[in-house]
Amino acid sequence: MSATGSVGLGTRLKHLASSDRSSGLIMLGFAFAGLLLANLPWTSQWFVHLSETEIGIPNTDFFLSVSDWAQDGLLTVFFLCVGLDLKQELTTGSLSNPKAAAVPMLAAVGGMAIPPVVFLIVSKLFATFGPGAVGSEIIGNETTHAFSEIARGWAVPTATDIAFSLAILALFAKTLPGSIRAFLMTLATVDDLLGIVVIAVCFSSVNEWYWFAGIVVCAVIWSLLVRMKKVLWILVAMDGILAWVMMFEAGIHPTLAGVLVGLLTPANVLHGEDTPRAER
Repeated sequence: MSATGSVGLGTRLKHLASSDRSSGLIMLGFAFAGLLLANLPWTSQWFVHLSETEIGIPNTDFFLSVSDWAQDGLLTVFFLCVGLDLKQELTTGSLSNPKAAAVPMLAAVGGMAIPPVVFLIVSKLFATFGPGAVGSEIIGNETTHAFSEIARGWAVPTATDIAFSLAILALFAKTLPGSIRAFLMTLATVDDLLGIVVIAVCFSSVNEWYWFAGIVVCAVIWSLLVRMKKVLWILVAMDGILAWVMMFEAGIHPTLAGVLVGLLTPANVLHGEDTPRAER
């Protein structure tokens, strides 16, 4: 491939990645393809085998399945972009006014609190009046579970699937005012983050304290590096990866590392630059 062709391909890929609409269509397309592969009888076993295949760092015990790498690894990059967008909106955008930011945040709290209540009510009604013995539920392959066991999953419906929410939002972004888009983005982001925090606190196995100390150190280093006049992006990337590893080892959902470093990135112009670093 010629140098001109490489530059042209790189430009097209950069334009594609910067387009919310195109990115949303691609994500929804892959999601639909994944649903087909997981449910068609002649591809489901292959799909399960692929998702459970473990990949890791040689000579270490750090191995994750392909499914975990996608959920905990690649999704962190998405949450980094969300954190950067949110920081920009909170600093210089439509949410820079505290009153404007408070409304979607309060809506997100309601969106997080109500689903568990609905879940518990429906589960209780099903356990009382549904098939099987009173106080138990029959789920899936005729397996019986006590209501007390089912109720332990109350935190699961708290999280909004922000990736799909923003992908669908991107399809209609041109027809929506910027303030509405910022409102919905903040609502979905805060709701999803609160849900992840609840699940991390209530259901994660929190490990040794020194991992948390390491996360704080990584956050401070990131904050300093991205404010330097000449940013050493290789060091920034290494620090972000280290923060991800420490969150993983601490028993916290590692995608929060993306949000953390995104919110720590300056959204104001520094050192006479043309654009804020949160927009790069």
